[in-house]
Amino acid sequence: MRSLDINLTARGRLHAPPTAAEVVTPKESKRRGEGLEIKVSQYQARVPVTVFYVTGDIDASTSKQLESQVKQALQSGARFLLFDLSRVTYISMYGIRSISRIYNWLRDGSENDHVFFNGLRDGKVKTHDLKLVNPTPHVRYMLTSTGIDMFIEIHNDLKKALDSF
Repeated sequence: MRSLDINLTARGRLHAPPTAAEVVTPKESKRRGEGLEIKVSQYQARVPVTVFYVTGDIDASTSKQLESQVKQALQSGARFLLFDLSRVTYISMYGIRSISRIYNWLRDGSENDHVFFNGLRDGKVKTHDLKLVNPTPHVRYMLTSTGIDMFIEIHNDLKKALDSF
């Protein structure tokens, strides 16, 4: 009898281990982190929204680049951010950490931390300042398995994402 390994994610979802085709080989790993291309555009929704069109991998070698671009936008007065992740082929925990950091930069601290963390635990807190749109399947999996989707809205349509601000 052959056993099937099943892993339980942090959010309690079951998933099977990756197949051989899904495992990144050392040769493929060398391509990771070759660079990140970020184009920034401004849109006028109900509020002005800065959209970051991200292309490439967000990993240990590129996550600081994303953070740097966002810092520049924030210093220039941007307040409402939308990341288009439709061309992000891979995101590591460094990328997840960067998104979480950016979320924390945007938190204005007006809410009581106790109330905030209780709302976060209950899934009732979503940021109004940072949203994500069109993540690729791998990126969506990483966002949901790490719980980012509990506090950052993820949209499938750019127009709907812009209208949600």
